[in-house]
Amino acid sequence: MSDKYAVNYDDEKLTNIQNEQLQKETEISNNYNKMIDNTDQFYNAQIEASKDWANKQNEIQQANTNFTIEKIEQEKQKAQKDYTKEQKGAYADYTKQTNDYSVNAEKMAELGLTNTGYSENSKVSMYNTYQNRVASARESYNQAVLNYNNSIKEAQLNNNAKLAEIAADALKNQLELALAGFQYKNTLIQTKQEQLAANSDRYNQRYQQMLSQINDELNRNMQYDTWKSEFDEKNRQWEKEMAQQNKQWQEEMAMKKDQFRKEYALKQKEYQLSASRASSSSRNSYAVKETGTKKMSNTAKKINDEFLKIYNGSSKSSYVKQNVTNLLVNASNKGTITTDEMYQILNNLGLR
Repeated sequence: MSDKYAVNYDDEKLTNIQNEQLQKETEISNNYNKMIDNTDQFYNAQIEASKDWANKQNEIQQANTNFTIEKIEQEKQKAQKDYTKEQKGAYADYTKQTNDYSVNAEKMAELGLTNTGYSENSKVSMYNTYQNRVASARESYNQAVLNYNNSIKEAQLNNNAKLAEIAADALKNQLELALAGFQYKNTLIQTKQEQLAANSDRYNQRYQQMLSQINDELNRNMQYDTWKSEFDEKNRQWEKEMAQQNKQWQEEMAMKKDQFRKEYALKQKEYQLSASRASSSSRNSYAVKETGTKKMSNTAKKINDEFLKIYNGSSKSSYVKQNVTNLLVNASNKGTITTDEMYQILNNLGLR
């Protein structure tokens, strides 16, 4: 097949569809890419917000724990002060009771118990009382410190548990957000691909329809060109045959004209001979109706009489009729007879 009937894939009808398809694909991709980017930004912002919330909760929880520990530390300091106060008080009471110039010593002196066994036992008893107060105070202080330390440890453990709970809740929330973001993003990606595929199918269908139309048009053109070529060839053959036939006809006509001229020349001679004879012959022998020659010239009358003799003695075939008619026409054209005389002779011959 000639390139003339091959599809031109650079045809504007086809390239316009392809360009429009690419433009639509770019538009779909840009729209969905923007939504995907916005999805990432949205869910990342939510995750960051969850992290900020967890950090804030950690700060609040740690502040609460620190405040609790601070209060316990304050209670510890108060207990230590109370212990120190009790220790100092016990010692002050002991020194006061064992002072030789104290009220108790004066009473012992008045009773004469100074430097006696009772006096010594009393001092031992007061020292024991002092030691017991100090020991009791220390025991109470140590127990209080232990309780406070346990409370601090418990607060720290509770704080760690709470912090762990906050971290777990935050992580769970962040994982849920990440999963939701992934699922929504995946949905957008899948929808984008579906839209691109649908767009491709739609424009491929348009492209194939246009390609089919172009092929149909090319086929019609090829059929028309084939028919026209065949027609032109037949027309050339016909013109050639007609030219040949016309040439043959011209040759035949030339031969017939030449033959006619020869016959006409012969008839002219015969006519001239007959005309000369007619002048001396009786008019009644080959008379014509008076009405047929009444207005004719002598020459026309002679021609009329001669043609009557010739025509009446012939076979009156179409060829003879045509020759007689042609001879009269030529005579009229040359001025030998007038047109009216020619028509009168034809009437007399029955050829008008």
